[in-house]
Amino acid sequence: MKKENAYRFLMEASKIAPVVMSLDNHELYLTEEDKTVLAAAEIALLNNSCVEIKNILFGGIPSKQITGKIDKEFLTSFSNRTGYKVLLCHHPEYYPQLQSYPIDLILSDHCHGGQIRVCGRGIFSPGQVRPERA
Repeated sequence: MKKENAYRFLMEASKIAPVVMSLDNHELYLTEEDKTVLAAAEIALLNNSCVEIKNILFGGIPSKQITGKIDKEFLTSFSNRTGYKVLLCHHPEYYPQLQSYPIDLILSDHCHGGQIRVCGRGIFSPGQVRPERA
């Protein structure tokens, strides 16, 4: 039943506004049925790729569990495009590697304990460590 609820949510959400997704660690388990539903709902699944919606560029880089590293070639290409750029990046600990790219907004969601900035420094969940610099 959970899957049907997710499908219904995605279908309804895409009727309200365009929906974009990046490949996070749980998207490793997408089935062909899942991909068919995403396609039917016209949801852009971003995997080192981007889409333009109403003059805003949305890019997505996948979870480190999928690729093991950040695709710097994609990031350079994406960040050099003109226009307002939003990057979906599952891992907030990638931010130090991303901050040098001219991207207007970076959205992350993997931080289980929430994200709080104190004195300009991010505090992450226990056990969440920065990956090696790529």
